[in-house]
Amino acid sequence: MHRATFEQLIDRATGGNELAWSVLYDRYAPKLRGYAAAQGAGEPDEVVGDVFADLARNLARFTGDESAFRSWAFMIAHNRVIDARRRANRQPALFPVAIGGDVEAEAVQALVTGEITAILSALSEDQRNVLLLRIVADLSVSETARILGKGESAVKATHRRGLARLQERAEILGVTR
Repeated sequence: MHRATFEQLIDRATGGNELAWSVLYDRYAPKLRGYAAAQGAGEPDEVVGDVFADLARNLARFTGDESAFRSWAFMIAHNRVIDARRRANRQPALFPVAIGGDVEAEAVQALVTGEITAILSALSEDQRNVLLLRIVADLSVSETARILGKGESAVKATHRRGLARLQERAEILGVTR
């Protein structure tokens, strides 16, 4: 299945082939999860699940190549993150009850996520969105512009300013080369 063309993979997934869905999940879920986590989603795995549920519901209407599919998946993820933020702002905070789990793995993940969040906090929301879509999602300038509803020149300028801000932050923290 890994040797199938992208078009064959989509055809098989559209037909309900579980192996095709597994391949799509393996290709895209880690980057989608990373994007959701870097955007501060409280439950990045839930965002990934929602993205794949939307993809499954609408795959029969999809037309395009692998780049268009990746762009579509990240557009859904971006919208899900925004939806999650809106819900979080409307709902009172609850204290979750932890049941079981790998405490060490959860602690390491919390540290890594906290460090990434701290670094990204130096950016404006626009800069963070552009850099995450361009770097984590590996989307083109035009794909990023379409997802964010901005012009390509605005995306390029925001990308440059965001990278410059990250460089300043790295110098302040003493993590330059």
